Amino acid sequence: FSGSYKLILPDLPGHGRSDPWANWQRKRVSTDYYSEVLVDLIRTLKLSEPTIIGCSLGGDISLTLGTKLGKHVRKIISINGGARTPTFTEEDIKNADPSDIRSTFNYCGRDTRKEIIERIVWIKSSNRREVYVNDLYAWNSHDITDKLHMIEAPVVLMRGEDDPIVSKDIIDATAQGIRDCSTQELPRLGHYPMIENPKLFIESLMPHLE
Repeated sequence: FSGSYKLILPDLPGHGRSDPWANWQRKRVSTDYYSEVLVDLIRTLKLSEPTIIGCSLGGDISLTLGTKLGKHVRKIISINGGARTPTFTEEDIKNADPSDIRSTFNYCGRDTRKEIIERIVWIKSSNRREVYVNDLYAWNSHDITDKLHMIEAPVVLMRGEDDPIVSKDIIDATAQGIRDCSTQELPRLGHYPMIENPKLFIESLMPHLE
């Protein structure tokens, strides 16, 4: 994959090796904030018509980027994301624990192996819980339904067949608002398809890049 394409994998503020946003202990940020950070990155690097790919919260952010960058994007591939994703209750978010194996198990596809689930838990737990909770609030409050018409690039909406968070209804409602949009269901995969089964995920992704 990396032999055919130039990959840029940014760590969002508060994630990986990136510093958090100012007053992160008290201030929440949204998908709009994250997308503005990426707009600045794209402009700083002078990227010409990038293809933007994101999963989960990244799927929401990729669609938000489409509303901001218009024709300057070649294609958007949103995986398990949507225009509006209020899928958690307030209690769910307040009690959220990134190291909770049970919830991670429930979000994975039916064939996901134990060691893969453990790896996903490790990845989720690598950031502070405050950032994880912020991201759940950002996910829940995400709503760009009235801005979908601003997306000029072709969009692919991919969804794991077994994903209990992003329903087919969310995908269909999002697709209806985008002028050039196709959808694809990933069989037997859940909310983390690129980790659950990398080979199947890449095989599904590549035709959209060629």
